[in-house]
Amino acid sequence: MAVIKIFPIKDSFIYTEKPLANQGRDEMLEIGGYNISAGGQTIRSLVKFDTAELKEAINSVTASSGGNGFNVKFKANLAMANELPIDVSVDMHPLSESWDEGTGKFGDSPNNNTGCSWRYRSAGSANHWASASYESGVTASFETDNKGGGVWYNTSGSVNLKASTNFSNQDDFDLNIDCTNIFTEYYQEELPNHGVILKLPDNIEFNQSASVRLKYFSGDTNTIYPPHLEISSVSYTHLTMPTNRE
Repeated sequence: MAVIKIFPIKDSFIYTEKPLANQGRDEMLEIGGYNISAGGQTIRSLVKFDTAELKEAINSVTASSGGNGFNVKFKANLAMANELPIDVSVDMHPLSESWDEGTGKFGDSPNNNTGCSWRYRSAGSANHWASASYESGVTASFETDNKGGGVWYNTSGSVNLKASTNFSNQDDFDLNIDCTNIFTEYYQEELPNHGVILKLPDNIEFNQSASVRLKYFSGDTNTIYPPHLEISSVSYTHLTMPTNRE
């Protein structure tokens, strides 16, 4: 079975605690929902892969398997996890708007505004993430006083565009998300490829009793563990029924 890895062309994370800050060159990607004195806070990560590279990889693995199809998994290695519940999931959706990666890092002071943030999707604190008048199949989630946080597709026609992975407290919390449904849409050009957003479920984000922070190595890590897509061919086992002989 052929397997090809491709790596992001950009990634970042955005969070409500500093809604104008960019983290495009941070060594981590964060996903979380936690509480501070100001209330429930949320962190989401954005990742994009090159469309041409994606198509080339899919074409290669399907050709090697005689056109039997392909699978796509998103993989990321955990660097740190804080105060996890017994069970938690991480959701992935395809983004419906473009965004700038930027050159910021967590903790920059003053805030770096060279790329996306919780409130804005472009450099220079320009272009709010949409918060109204969505196109068909698109949604977002935000607090009234903290609009932003990305905009994504839930569906494309009859296709469900949510991908998830579930963890229990016995797991290692590395991400291994089967996202074939999302990247098939990009491969077939049914949706524009603006990348994906990774987030906790809505009932954990902004929850003032929750305290979940997952930190994964980003594409800017100096380790050997950058996030990536693993694209593989679908293998079939052909069974031949025995011939009855008299």
